[in-house]
Amino acid sequence: MAAMDFGVGVHPTPRGGTIPAMLGMNERLLTAAVEHDLSCWVIDHFQFDAQPILECYAFLAYHAGKFPSLRWGNLVLGQGYRNPALTAKIAASLQFLTGGRYILGIGAGWKEDDYRAYGYPFPSARESANSKTPCASASCSGRVAQPHTTARITRSRMPIASRRPNHRLPS
Repeated sequence: MAAMDFGVGVHPTPRGGTIPAMLGMNERLLTAAVEHDLSCWVIDHFQFDAQPILECYAFLAYHAGKFPSLRWGNLVLGQGYRNPALTAKIAASLQFLTGGRYILGIGAGWKEDDYRAYGYPFPSARESANSKTPCASASCSGRVAQPHTTARITRSRMPIASRRPNHRLPS
């Protein structure tokens, strides 16, 4: 039987408050998460109206280093505006540097204004899901797309998909 995992959403935006207040609240939240062995999840959005928002991977990497016992994931990365090979490389690096505590969450990307604000075309859900399958396939199998192409997939010494820190993929 699969184990159930409870987690918390960590906010990369003050949501109407101040950045110092957001950082203080996140500090208290993450301290409690450590005490209760919770996973932590960070949204991948570029903006919420006029609210400042920190970039998902930078925010996650900073906090994963600050709270080394927690598991971290993206809720979820929008595939339409993230290069699949680079995303796989970043995910593999985070998985390695956190000792296997990174959980890669990939989604189609639904928030049209995120795309438009940064000049990306907003794809249909089918286009978005179908265009990034090499990255998703690599993520689930523990393989990483090569940096120069999204079509060539090879074995990596840094598995991406494992949630267990001591998990090793077969050679």
